[in-house]
Amino acid sequence: MTTALKKLSRRLSSLGPRNRAVMLAAVTLAFSSHAVSDDGKGLAPVDIAVCRGCHGIAHYRTAYPEVYSVPKLGGQQAAYIVKALQDYKQGLRNHATMRSIAALQTEEQVAAVAAYYAGKDKGSAVHANVLDADQGAGPPKSAAACEACHGPGGNKPVSPETPRLAAQEYDYLVQALTQYRKGSRQNPIMGAMTKSLDDAQIRELSRYFSHLRGLT
Repeated sequence: MTTALKKLSRRLSSLGPRNRAVMLAAVTLAFSSHAVSDDGKGLAPVDIAVCRGCHGIAHYRTAYPEVYSVPKLGGQQAAYIVKALQDYKQGLRNHATMRSIAALQTEEQVAAVAAYYAGKDKGSAVHANVLDADQGAGPPKSAAACEACHGPGGNKPVSPETPRLAAQEYDYLVQALTQYRKGSRQNPIMGAMTKSLDDAQIRELSRYFSHLRGLT
């Protein structure tokens, strides 16, 4: 058995049934050379097949360990996607399934996935599923602080590693902001920004950005 296979075997044995299945699926797909793109036209990096199992289904929601919508990736900043996968791999984001998937990806594979999703259609998305939340009359006061980095309407981030927020899933934004506030998702800037937000303000911000047009 090669060193790589031994390492994979040890990793699989340490996972629960759900995460073991996810990892085995990723390994199986790695032996294919191509995958059909989301729109059925042309080929996409094989890694997309693993991503598409959750991110390719509109308003698909996780079932473990907490229930919330998986984020939209179409039109997202490539450098942000790379950074997010690196954070999962390093444990800076706490999600067992994503950490297992990210751990299998090489730098080249991560770059290919990020470039693929960044190149998807921008600006034409329908509104996100806001789970029957009220749309509200306009941007909350606290949105100005968000837009200082994420840009007007959350659509023009000031740096490549800052994500677009417009049209992102409502309950995913609630989950992410709550995790930053608790420190279970680590980022010094976001940790400081969310520290003073209460639950109602987090919901208000999430509702505002999720109703804008942007990510697909």
